[in-house]
Amino acid sequence: MRCRPTVTPFTDPSLPNRDLLPLIYCYRPEAEGVAGPLDAPYEPIGIMAALDGVVELLLHYTVVQEAVILDRLTFYRGLINNRQVVLVRCGVGKVNAALCAAILIKQFSARSVILVGMAGALFSRLKRGDIVVSEDLIQHDLDATRLGHPPGVLPGLGIRAIAADESMILLALKCSSALLGVKAYRGRVLTGDQFISSKISFLRTLFNGLCVEMEGGAVAQVCALTGIPFVVIRAISQRSNGKFMRKYNTFSQMVAGNLALLLREMLNNTTNIPSA
Repeated sequence: MRCRPTVTPFTDPSLPNRDLLPLIYCYRPEAEGVAGPLDAPYEPIGIMAALDGVVELLLHYTVVQEAVILDRLTFYRGLINNRQVVLVRCGVGKVNAALCAAILIKQFSARSVILVGMAGALFSRLKRGDIVVSEDLIQHDLDATRLGHPPGVLPGLGIRAIAADESMILLALKCSSALLGVKAYRGRVLTGDQFISSKISFLRTLFNGLCVEMEGGAVAQVCALTGIPFVVIRAISQRSNGKFMRKYNTFSQMVAGNLALLLREMLNNTTNIPSA
């Protein structure tokens, strides 16, 4: 990707090291062929956060080289522990997540992708703050049964569950030991563009999922189509019947801190993160 700098100063007061970012860079199609700050080849890890606060916390530990705005998303390219990364908050829902993952892979040459955020538990043994590392992911709201496909199967691909990368799963589980008082589970993550307050038994029975969220399945599909290894990491915020929703804002700040710490631990062991 080649970028042309705008004349807009970077003045976002919410970011901890904003002084390191003198300009926001915006991609423009007419800039193709013009030398820019991203000309040098690199193979970063793409880190997507569906939760407010995670990217902001990680920026405390990032040597930021530039911020890039593409399609209303802000990507922070830089180094954490001397490892090339691109950080971005993707927003809520499958469309936002798929767009974000595609930009990371196609524009920023991400060679692996990690998505973090919160999820609702489908089993009572999962407690608030516990971590679920994706074994695989299914889009539970994808229903093409009238075309002869079982629920959750992706038409054209003929698959339902998309597996995360094994080495990234094991690394996330290992690094989760840095989180005090938190249990980590490996299992199936279900994705759909809806909050779940009912049909919990249906989702458990039909899809055998541990938790439910709104972005991971779309990221998994983009990564599967492009051959990029990935993992999705979710912190349990509530049971899917909504019983944990009180004090959400306070709890989300704690979860953001845990997920940022987990990501930093993973980036300290980047030899275990594969490249496509």
